[in-house]
Amino acid sequence: MPAKSVQVDASFASAEPESKKPHRLVTPEVVIELGSGSGRKTIFTLIKKMALNLFPADIGSSSGEENNIDIVQRPIMYVPLDISAQAISEANDYFNKLLEEDEDMCTKLTAEQRKYLKEEKMLTIRGVVGEFAPAIREVLAFPAHSRTWMFMGSSLGNYNDDEITDFLTLVSSSMSYNDRFLLALDCAHSETKPVEKIV
Repeated sequence: MPAKSVQVDASFASAEPESKKPHRLVTPEVVIELGSGSGRKTIFTLIKKMALNLFPADIGSSSGEENNIDIVQRPIMYVPLDISAQAISEANDYFNKLLEEDEDMCTKLTAEQRKYLKEEKMLTIRGVVGEFAPAIREVLAFPAHSRTWMFMGSSLGNYNDDEITDFLTLVSSSMSYNDRFLLALDCAHSETKPVEKIV
């Protein structure tokens, strides 16, 4: 099954240039979640934290003063990858709510910061629908300063030994020297889970 990229712009059109702009780096940090499903937990935890880290430590200030954003910043692109087009659509929908005012994260961001993230496209999503091998080939064509590859939810426990070897070989052969790989595993399994599926 060929991979299908779904580009979703999670920001608004850029405003007129201002007199003072952050030192923005163009090539993004890319976070790739393999077998993402809807990506809801990842978006609400990791992606939210990465967005908050784009700003100084005083982002939670309630003094009413504008926070300084004149710092070196690199955009973040979240790439959920799943065989289900419905799951990627749900990830897109949830991501697009991330910077809305009624979201929990935005209680910690000023209006200026939310506007900056949207207008400067500092936080974007680009979902890919397809099986791992062709989808990863497509992802490798995306511009990236570095990539964080993620395989969460203890899904590795659903594979047999040969499948695990093939999967890890595919990922490792796709990584660059400054990439990272985050793998989630659990220790306890349901009694109904076949022994041969437990790693």
